[in-house]
Amino acid sequence: MLIAKNQTGETVYIGDLKQKEGLCGCKDDQYYCPLCNGKVIVKLGVQRMSHFAHVQLSPTCAEYERETEYHLQAKKQLYHWVKKQCPNVELEVFLPELKQRPDLMFTFKGRTYCLEYQCSPISEEVFEKRSNGYVRNGLSPLWILGANRIQRKQTNQITLSKFQSLFLKRNHTGAWYIPSYCPSLNTFITITNLNPLSSNTMQCDYNFIPPSKQHLPHWLNPIFQNTFYVSNWRKEVQQVKNNIIRFHKPNHFLQELYMKQLHPHLLPPYAGVPLRDNLLLETSPIIWQMYVLLDNLFMSKEGSILTKDNVYKRLIIRIKRNHIKVRRHLKPSDSQMMALIKEYLFLLTKCQILKEIRPNVYRYENSVVMPCSMNEASKFEEQFYKQMTNEQIVWY
Repeated sequence: MLIAKNQTGETVYIGDLKQKEGLCGCKDDQYYCPLCNGKVIVKLGVQRMSHFAHVQLSPTCAEYERETEYHLQAKKQLYHWVKKQCPNVELEVFLPELKQRPDLMFTFKGRTYCLEYQCSPISEEVFEKRSNGYVRNGLSPLWILGANRIQRKQTNQITLSKFQSLFLKRNHTGAWYIPSYCPSLNTFITITNLNPLSSNTMQCDYNFIPPSKQHLPHWLNPIFQNTFYVSNWRKEVQQVKNNIIRFHKPNHFLQELYMKQLHPHLLPPYAGVPLRDNLLLETSPIIWQMYVLLDNLFMSKEGSILTKDNVYKRLIIRIKRNHIKVRRHLKPSDSQMMALIKEYLFLLTKCQILKEIRPNVYRYENSVVMPCSMNEASKFEEQFYKQMTNEQIVWY
C-alpha cells in the first residue's frame, strides 16, 4: 500500500515521505495501517516500487496486501495525474460503511468518484457488489481496466472475456467504450467503436493518449470519432460463420437453418450488421438478426403488417428459450432493447425490405432474398455494404 499513518495519526503518502525525509530517514519512524491499525514498515524499492507492508498481516487487509507492482505503479501514476487537475484527490481511502477501499477518491464538478483500477480478474458478483455499494452511498464507481488484461487480436480487433466486458461504458452520446491504463507505457488506452462479431470477438479502435494530453473532463466522458472497417468486417463475418459450422456443438440456430433448407454462408447480408447497441446482446448479430428475419418475415407475404412491439415480443421469447443471450451485467432495459429493434427495423427500411407506414408500424414491401451460391452471396454483400456506407446508415 502507498499510505500509512505515523505516530501522531497523520496520514502519509510514501512518495511525499521519501521526498521529505530521504531514503534512510523515512525508515526511522513507526507507521501503522489506516485500516487495521497494525504496524507497517517502509519497503524501499530497488526492484519493486517503494511501499508500506504489514509486519503481521491481518485478515482484513489480506486482499489489499496482494497488490502487484503493476497495480501499485498504475495507482501512483493515476494519483499524480488526477491531483494536477483535481487537488482534493485521496489515495486508498477506506470506507467503513462499505468495507471497501477504492484506489483513488476525488470530487469533480460536484460528483464524487471512487476509482478502482483492476488488473487482475474478479467475478461479476464482486464487481456488482462494489459498484452497488458506491451507488447506494451517493458515490460514482469509476472502473479502469488494467492494460495487461487487454487481449488484442489484430490492429482493430479485441477478444473480450466476460471479466473484461464488465468495464463497458457509454459516453453521453450513448457510444460504447472501455477505459484502460498502462503504467508500463504511462499511457491511457480507450477502446472505442466496439462492434461485436461474436460473443467475445469485436471490431474496435485503440486510442493511446499520454497523461500530458489527457484531460479529466474528456477522460470521464470521452468523445471519439466513429469509424468502421467494412472489408475487415466482411472478412470476419465469414470467419464467424465458419466457426458456427465447425466448432459449435449441434445448436438450435444451425438446426433451424437446416430445417428451412438454409446455409450459414448463404444468408442475406443484413443478417449480421453492426448496430450501435449490438453490445446489449451476447449472441452474435449474425444469429439474433437472422432470428428476427425468420420470426417476422421468412414465411410472411409481401404486404403483411408487423409492428415494433410484436418484433420485440418474439425476440423476448427467443431470449427466454436461451436462443439469444443478453449481456446481463449491462442490465439492458426494455426501452434499450426496443431501441435496438427500432435500429434494426430502420436498417431494413433502408434496404427496402420494409416500409414504415406510421410510427413503429411497418409493411413488408419486398421479399428477403436468400443467395443461392457463394458467388451470389458475395456480390449481394458487396452491393449492400456499398449502399450502406454511402448512406452512413449502419454505423454511428
